[in-house]
Order: sequence, then C-alpha cells, then structure tokens
Amino acid sequence: YPNSDDSKENPSILVSNDGSSWNVPPGLVNPIDKPSSTSGGHLDDAELFYDAPSDQLWVYYIWEDDKGHPLISRVLRMASQDGVHWGNKLDVIDSPGYSILSPTVAQIGNVYYMWTVNAGMVAAGGCNSQSTTTEFRTSIDGVNWAAPQPVNIQQPGNVIWHPEVESIPSKHEFWMLSADYAIGQQCGATSLFYAKSTDGINWTTYLPMALGTGLLWDHGEIYRSTF
Repeated sequence: YPNSDDSKENPSILVSNDGSSWNVPPGLVNPIDKPSSTSGGHLDDAELFYDAPSDQLWVYYIWEDDKGHPLISRVLRMASQDGVHWGNKLDVIDSPGYSILSPTVAQIGNVYYMWTVNAGMVAAGGCNSQSTTTEFRTSIDGVNWAAPQPVNIQQPGNVIWHPEVESIPSKHEFWMLSADYAIGQQCGATSLFYAKSTDGINWTTYLPMALGTGLLWDHGEIYRSTF
C-alpha cells in the first residue's frame, strides 16, 4: 500500500522461515487478485486465516466496488491448499458504503466468527469517521454469513478502525490488536491498542496503547498488525 496508493493495495502472499526475511513463494505471482479494467474500484484489508478442518488457507479481502454508485463494499474469499495455487474468488458479503471494513476471522468450536468495522455511508464515513461500530457475523462454512450484530467494545477517546482478532485456546480467550485513531483525527494517524474477550462479543480494552509511533520509519502511524 505504498504512499496510500489504493491501486496497489491488493492481496499478496509472502513466506518466511524465520519471521524476519520474507519472500514470494516459488510458483506464485503476486498479487493473487486485482481489479480488472472493467470492474473498477480497488481491493483492500486482506486477512489470512488457516482453516484446520479443511487444511486450507483462506484469504478474505474487500473490493470497494464504485462502478454502480453508490459504493458497495464486497467481502471476497479465496482458498488454497498450499498458499501458491489459489481457487476462484467468492463474493461472500455485500454491504453499502463503508459499512464493512477490515474483516478478521477466527473459529469458536464449529462456528466461524467474522469481526468487521462499520464506518458508515460515503458522505460522512470512511477514513474521516468520528465514530464506528464493531460488528460480528457467524457462519458454519466460512462462506455463508449471518446478519451483523454489534460488538460491545469501546476504546475511550479513539475511533476503532482496523482490528485483528486471534483465538488463544490456552487462555480460553480472544485477543485483539486494533489500529485506532484519536477522535478529531483521521485514519492516517493510527496507533495500536490491545483488547481481550472470553466470548468474542464483550471486550475489555486497555490503556495505555500497545504500540505508538516512533521517530523513524514508524513516525506516521502504526497500522493494522497481525500476531
């Protein structure tokens, strides 16, 4: 996503044997998807999820489809057995405006949960939103999702923007890292906050932030992270 150029914000795959040096896996050409000349819009907010029952990697990502006006945000999903060869994309959720952002997926028993951020309609929503709602959906197959329900989470003084949720089985908890920005600012000024939950719906948030900006490469913001 260099210099906020959304034409380059496409889902791509890198691999590492040490967590430090990352490369494109042999046989793969990135990105694994990009808008066509006729589809318009742009892609964003990719989420990689390992599905143990199917032994597959799933990538969820957003297509902001603006060709029809008004804007529609579509959650797409691609699946792979090896991380190199990816199947056809599926359109799994359609939602108006900026009402579904930053999908993050975890499994609770036999049920999949997807958490997303609702930043409203185009006129007052998106990157300049001064309030958002975190929502969750459930699914039994990762493709067909129920209607959204609100999540009980607040980060005082901040707008929740781009979360990442992981299941922590040893603690019977869900942990969240969320890139949030202060009320009065916009989404290019995020810092990272931590939250936890026992049910994925009711969340406890914490201050101070988990990670703020620094003086070098990280002077601008800390964006959505994974752990």
